Amino acid sequence: MAIKNILIHVRATRIWESYTIDKNNFQKKLLNTKVIFVDEEQSQIMVQIWNNQKEDYFPMLKEGSFYAISEFRVVPILKAYRAVATELALGFDHNTKVVPKEDTDRIPYFRFNPTKFEDMPSLLWDTKNFIEVVGLLEEYGDQETASNRAKKLDILLLDSRNNNMIVTLWEDKAAQFQEGLQQSNEGPIFVIVTGLLVKKYSGQNIVLSSGDATKTYFNIDCTPITELKHTMVAAAEKNNTNVSPPNKKVFVSTAENALKTVKIQNILDIELTSTSEMMRFICEASIISISKYDGWYYNSCPKCPKSIRIDSNTFYCDSCKKEIDGYTQRYKVIIGVQDDSGKTTFTLLNNDAEQLIGIPVQGIIANLGQDKLTADIPPVLNNIIGKKCAFEVKVTSFNRDGRAGYTIGCLMELPGSSSGIKGGRSTDDEGPSKKIRLD
Repeated sequence: MAIKNILIHVRATRIWESYTIDKNNFQKKLLNTKVIFVDEEQSQIMVQIWNNQKEDYFPMLKEGSFYAISEFRVVPILKAYRAVATELALGFDHNTKVVPKEDTDRIPYFRFNPTKFEDMPSLLWDTKNFIEVVGLLEEYGDQETASNRAKKLDILLLDSRNNNMIVTLWEDKAAQFQEGLQQSNEGPIFVIVTGLLVKKYSGQNIVLSSGDATKTYFNIDCTPITELKHTMVAAAEKNNTNVSPPNKKVFVSTAENALKTVKIQNILDIELTSTSEMMRFICEASIISISKYDGWYYNSCPKCPKSIRIDSNTFYCDSCKKEIDGYTQRYKVIIGVQDDSGKTTFTLLNNDAEQLIGIPVQGIIANLGQDKLTADIPPVLNNIIGKKCAFEVKVTSFNRDGRAGYTIGCLMELPGSSSGIKGGRSTDDEGPSKKIRLD
């Protein structure tokens, strides 16, 4: 519906670009640019500016600036991934006029609607509206590479009731957070993070996950931060304490705040109460060897990561419960690890092994040749020896009775970690063996 003879005065409070992934080359492709406007009554409305319109409105449109807009349309808002909880949006066309105006304090620079931490579970996998969250930044990690090869950074927020919530920032949102953190003053940091969805992975606790619409605001002058800061400072003074600045921490799992950090000896001493019990821990250790007795790959179903059975040239996947036409190979590397309490062995599976090795298993097989594929450890794998990592370790009944080989759920290479290989030294659980030339 076109709106004529009406002039609105608004402030552009938030601007971001929305992308999709091109299926042909897996590159990011710009879809449109979105802007949120706020008027004098603090009502919010959004507009989508298409790529063919972008030169008409940018760089004129800037976050924080004040505009008079006329000759616009009112259209239904998106059915999903809404940044404002309204049913209508603005539409710009060739008749629309956007005129910069002198600033006024009648319209705020920021307008937020934070969701309470206790309401997050009810929004799990809900994609209708993006959510915003306000909290005290308690902990933050380094950028790390997830199993899908994307860069991520986890932060832990506290609310006024001392509940915590993990926010996972992906790719450029992680880098933007680090830049904002560096520019923040020392002391407590209160943040608002926008454009989030509630997600849950592999049975872990819920997390808030970033997207194109995500932006992190540090210690800005806005009502949600002012109210939270006042509440937390008052509570701290009542207990004769202070509101603390954030701590840097190693995040490995997106539910890492529920996991205990332990030593290798603690893992070796664990007693499980039943054969079905599984426990998870964080363990920081250095890789000291690769077992030469267990190979480095396994034959896997192409549809799932489970191993297959081969019987008289017939391939069968027990997990999929059917015969399959062929199979692929995936990493399975048994590594020796050590900390100041002891030594044991961990099992690196495909994604985590590839993260450390830096080469897909198919790349190594292509270099060796399928007809020359053996269980002998390729020299390039030895480059992971000497690396120090934070491992998420899974302990099950399989690991008892001396078998060890604890499965790694995910990992993060720690700062300062480096390979200890000089010229390609192959090792096993008993220490170094003969040198192998790296081709």
